[in-house]
Parts: sequence; structure tokens; C-alpha cells
Amino acid sequence: MASLPSLADLSDVEDRLGRDLDASESRRADALLRDASMVVRSYCRRDFTAGTTTARYRPRGRKIILPNRPVTDVTSVSTVLSYGTAETVIPLAFWSWPGGSEIIIGDPGLWINGPTGLDFDDQDAWCEVSYAHGYPEIPADIVSCVCAMVVRNLTVPNNGVLDSETIGPYTMRFSGPAVVGPLGLGEAERQVLNRYRAIVSHTVELRG
Repeated sequence: MASLPSLADLSDVEDRLGRDLDASESRRADALLRDASMVVRSYCRRDFTAGTTTARYRPRGRKIILPNRPVTDVTSVSTVLSYGTAETVIPLAFWSWPGGSEIIIGDPGLWINGPTGLDFDDQDAWCEVSYAHGYPEIPADIVSCVCAMVVRNLTVPNNGVLDSETIGPYTMRFSGPAVVGPLGLGEAERQVLNRYRAIVSHTVELRG
């Protein structure tokens, strides 16, 4: 599976540094951009870049909350029925996507010739959804957070790992962004990312 693109470019890092990167810095910054993007995606539990996902979710009542946002299209919704060790995936005919991140499933009691034994309040109930999601352009505040992590790594001595050190009468101490580490998230960054963070439990992603 191809890796996802970075959430910011080398030019974004250079804009924030106020200078061009040399060849060595460019190679390092390119790797740091990938690492920082992975940290942001992991924290927010979404990809940000445009793409498609097929995954299984446990409905909440008759609603499915999709984590990768913004959702731009929903192509299929199926129920997953288990019979012992066997498993059957049955497309659902009665569902709607009114926009946003929710899918509404029709009342199984009103279905005609639908699959039997469906109970979306059951803790073992699963639905499989294929949908498209992501931004055509990465939001500016996400780019800013990723770049802040990269710039911190490039500019803070000793990669920001050192908190304080005393040599004779001299003491060196880092605070604020330096203390969180080279690719850690500071409080200001978390406040930005919390607006994008998806809270979804019980998800199984299927990768082809």
C-alpha cells in the first residue's frame, strides 16, 4: 500500500524559517515532514488527504459515524452477518447519507425481504461502508502544526531532547516547544488538532 503524502511541503518549512534549506537540511526535513504528518494523522484519527476507505463500524442505534472527514461521498453500506465461523456481507438497500459524517440506516422492521436477525443495537452488529473523504487542499492550520514540529526539530539544539544541563557556573534550559520533544505536540498544537480529532470507537479498516 502506498504511503500517504505529507501534510506540508518543504516550501512551507522554508517560508517559516525565512530561508532556503540546504541539501542536507532538505533531506532531513523531507523525512521529518513524513514523520510529523504521521503523528498528526494518528492523533486526529483521520487522513486529511483525499482518498477512499472501506471499513467496518459498529452502528450507534441506526446511525454510523464515519471518522475520516470531511466525507465527500458514500458508495455502499452493507451489514455483516456471522453464522458460526462463516461470514456474509449483505448490501443494505435502506440507508441515507444526508451529508456530514453520519449515515442513517432504515428501520429493519420495515424492510421487505430483507435479511433476518438484524439488530443494530446489538454490540456484535457491524456494517461495512465504502466512502470517499478528505480535503482538496490541506487546511492551513494543519500545515502550520506540521511545520512547527519540523522547524522545532531543525532548529532546537540536540533535537529538543535536552530540558536543562549545568556545566560549571552555566545552566542551559529549554522550555515551551523544546520540552515536548522534536516531534511531540505542544499544548497550542493540540488545541488546533482537537478541532479535527475524530472520536469513533470499534472500527475495523479493510485494506485491499
